[in-house]
Amino acid sequence: VVWSQCHHHATCDAGQAAGEELALRFFNKGWVIGSVSDDDDNGDGGGGGGGGDGLVCGVPVVSLGNGIVTFLHKSIQEYFVARALLTHINRGEGVEVLAHRAVKEELGVLQFVADLRSDVDTDQLVQVVLSSRDNASVSASAANAMTVLTACRAVFGRLNGGDFSRVHIGGARLVGAQMGGANLAGSDLSACDVRYANFLQADLCNTNLSDVRIDQQPLKG
Repeated sequence: VVWSQCHHHATCDAGQAAGEELALRFFNKGWVIGSVSDDDDNGDGGGGGGGGDGLVCGVPVVSLGNGIVTFLHKSIQEYFVARALLTHINRGEGVEVLAHRAVKEELGVLQFVADLRSDVDTDQLVQVVLSSRDNASVSASAANAMTVLTACRAVFGRLNGGDFSRVHIGGARLVGAQMGGANLAGSDLSACDVRYANFLQADLCNTNLSDVRIDQQPLKG
């Protein structure tokens, strides 16, 4: 693999970091092909620094000319996105890094997150979710955090004392989520995908469950 061919550990670390930031920027914009030096404010603001051949060196991308690159394979890009998300989350930057695109749109990224779950700071993700308590302005970040926690097989009844009341996580992918015993009272779970989730003895008093997906179609009403 291209990025493992460098001979110095520092170079490998630099290539890893550059690859993560480039992949994250591409992910936020929905790109598989793009510029290495585009600092569009709608992206994550990273991009790995530098441009042209300097950035391509040590990063598993193919140059298409004029500063345009693509990752060698989409799975490589997905891996780097997963690593980048976890890096920022573990630094306490979860609200910011998860505020962009819905992670559930790229199941490959979620699979890599699940594979890397031993590296996840679960407490940081829980804090992102709780930041949406009575504060819908960070609902996108909170929904992404819940999606990531679910992918990491979190047992929500054991996190934060099981208290996830009054959080705004509408649209989260909670497929197979272990919600047994969790307190979700007053929370917004609208449009969540809750197929195969376990809500045994969960507190759903005054919980917004409009348009949740429990089978193949959303539950209306």
